[in-house]
Amino acid sequence: MKRAPLLFLLLLFAFLPGCISYTTLQTPETLSPGDVSVGVGAAVGQGAMFEVGGRVGVVKNVDAGLKVALPRLIFADTKVQLTDGPLVVAGDLGFSYMKNEEESDAVSSSSYGLYPMLLVGGENWYVGGKGIYFWTEGSADILGSLTFTGSGWLGPAAVAGVWLGNEDFKVLLEGNAFFFRGSEPLFLGGVGIQFTF
Repeated sequence: MKRAPLLFLLLLFAFLPGCISYTTLQTPETLSPGDVSVGVGAAVGQGAMFEVGGRVGVVKNVDAGLKVALPRLIFADTKVQLTDGPLVVAGDLGFSYMKNEEESDAVSSSSYGLYPMLLVGGENWYVGGKGIYFWTEGSADILGSLTFTGSGWLGPAAVAGVWLGNEDFKVLLEGNAFFFRGSEPLFLGGVGIQFTF
């Protein structure tokens, strides 16, 4: 019975419009082996972009995640927790695929991203930095602030967040800053809800 509201939220978000997700929405702590976390989130700033996703504990200090930023981006990552605390440090490597479609002239292409990230956190807070390497067939519009073609380092990004709740239920609030080459800095907020089973 507890899962019915969660399934409803997942179905609701699956039909909402959106674009690339620029959220992190995860703390440096990894899930225990066999534990599963699912959640919904949104990046807010230039409109709202919605996402759904989940993580699973693989082995001690390693978990893996998959999320869909609606409607066209798929993001997968693996996180390794390097310390147990009181200051928790984790390394993460993510990969994304996005289908680009231009409705005006029926042009479509594919874009890929690679995201090495370092996360540091304590009780109820986290900060981190990541690099974004991007390559695309054709061109990709990055939130209306940059049109990217070819391949290369898109730029660094930083995140700072807090979370409320406990091990079974978390609400995450974060700020993200992006320093894309050839563009003004971009700042987006993020909010997420996560359930762990």
